[in-house]
Amino acid sequence: MASLLHSGQEGLIKHLLERSNNSDHTFDTVSLLVMLITYFAIASLIFGIQVPAGNFVPSMTIGAIMGRLVGVFLIETNLSYSAEPGAYALMGAAAMLGGVTRMTLTLACLLVEVTKDVPALLPMMFVLVLAKSVGDFLSPSFDHGMMHVQHLPFLEEEPPREFNILTARDVMARSVVVLKEVEKVGDLLAVLKRTTHNGFPIVDVGQHSRCTFFVGLLLKRQLLAVLRERTWELQAKGVSLSEHGRARFMGSAFTKSTEESIIQQLQLSEEDKEQTLDLRPFMDPSPYVVNELMPLRRVYRLFNEIGVRHLPVVDCREQVVGIITRKDILPEMIEERVTHYMHVLAAKHPHLAATNGVLAAPKSVVLQASHGAELGELPERARVSRRGAADDDDDDHDHDQIDNKI
Repeated sequence: MASLLHSGQEGLIKHLLERSNNSDHTFDTVSLLVMLITYFAIASLIFGIQVPAGNFVPSMTIGAIMGRLVGVFLIETNLSYSAEPGAYALMGAAAMLGGVTRMTLTLACLLVEVTKDVPALLPMMFVLVLAKSVGDFLSPSFDHGMMHVQHLPFLEEEPPREFNILTARDVMARSVVVLKEVEKVGDLLAVLKRTTHNGFPIVDVGQHSRCTFFVGLLLKRQLLAVLRERTWELQAKGVSLSEHGRARFMGSAFTKSTEESIIQQLQLSEEDKEQTLDLRPFMDPSPYVVNELMPLRRVYRLFNEIGVRHLPVVDCREQVVGIITRKDILPEMIEERVTHYMHVLAAKHPHLAATNGVLAAPKSVVLQASHGAELGELPERARVSRRGAADDDDDDHDHDQIDNKI
């Protein structure tokens, strides 16, 4: 027991994987069991603290202890006279690592290279495949599960099946903070102080300032860089940004605390706040944008495969009606919204809740409570916009037509 506790991490693993039964470092069942309980408790308590550590070595150690415990138990109970506790420890370490990380070939190559035990490759591959199969059947991987526990905006590879009947309109945030093409500096500063958004759609308000035609997207960090350079003074003189200003604009990346400090450090007089700033030279004129009727599964692919952060949503007239971020398409958020729609439906249609229950209502009917029309009963213009430029039997080709049109 003392040899295991005072050998350090590397020495501990070497003792557990040791093959010779005649070594001075032999461990009985009680010592291994106490070590397993102690090490598991310590590893569980310190996981997640702010130190550069992980769960790879602890998982390997716990698996090796459990494997050697099985090997020693077989010898002590005379169930096997030729069992090597070190071999069982190696298989236990592989099984634990395979269940935690869900890796197979990589772990097999790593463990064989570390132990220089090539004959153990075949049984190790069998153990890894078995551990991964059982783990996938029971739960997600350890790191995957921790991301769900921490509520990180992580997207699965494939969207849930419920996304097939939802559209971008069902999940978008409707209260969008938009900026005009030409804004007062004071208004821009007020928006930065009042909101925590990281992206702002730029709109053309038209001649009567009643429209919100989408023309581009400007990130918060870029807007901060423009204000720091006092760009409105350069525009008044007809001078472009300097090389240093361009480099700061292109490479602007601030943390949340840095952004707040920059906003507080902006020393603007009342005269500066009354100046106007043309945002068109700094906005992205061709960001990813979707129609409000785009199927949600295709919106999901844009975030998961392309990695967009802000997705403006427009109607058939190209006016901004909402915006979607990664958190808006998390399955947990979608479930909360559907639950809210069900309560709204129950309030508007009590006979459904009294007969079959609200939870039995189709989701297309549930969404009717929030939009006023079922998804299948769209206006003719909306159906044409959703269908694309031309009818086609291939669904993927049909969706590509929609993207090109948008």
